[in-house]
Amino acid sequence: MIASKIEIQIDEKAIQEKFEQKIEDTLAAQIWFCDVERLSLLTGMSKRFLEENILNHPYMKAIERKKSRKRFYKASDALNVIDEITREW
Repeated sequence: MIASKIEIQIDEKAIQEKFEQKIEDTLAAQIWFCDVERLSLLTGMSKRFLEENILNHPYMKAIERKKSRKRFYKASDALNVIDEITREW
């Protein structure tokens, strides 16, 4: 049997850069407010489905914030309320 030797070289700088990029991506994902478009992306539900089944619910109306005709929701509250609404199904 032939003895073999394996050497592994680790590029610490590349690992550090990848780690920092992952942290930045995670922090960017922490959103404060969201609109119907963002809720659609976060939940995987279509805008039409959200309008018909979620956004007209009294719980969602309670956390809704409007500016002109644009509706916003505090992201953490909205996801918690959607969780509550869908538990009722």
